[in-house]
Amino acid sequence: LMKRSRLTNISFWEEHSNDDTFQDLDDNLVALFIKEHLSEVTNKTAFEIGCYPGNFIPTISRLGYTVSGVDFHPRTEQLK
Repeated sequence: LMKRSRLTNISFWEEHSNDDTFQDLDDNLVALFIKEHLSEVTNKTAFEIGCYPGNFIPTISRLGYTVSGVDFHPRTEQLK
């Protein structure tokens, strides 16, 4: 029987994430990748797995998507 494992756990993200302040990372390399590979749309949705602290949600939203997300970080519910 194969043992199930996680890549990370909640404790890892609580201890290692520097997410006390939200940052709109629109000029970050990941944001540039998103803008290059997602088309601008109207009335479409996107779902981000591992969304906390939400730094790339504005980038996706500005392309016309309504963004939802899920994350196991305990402060995810504080995202606006």
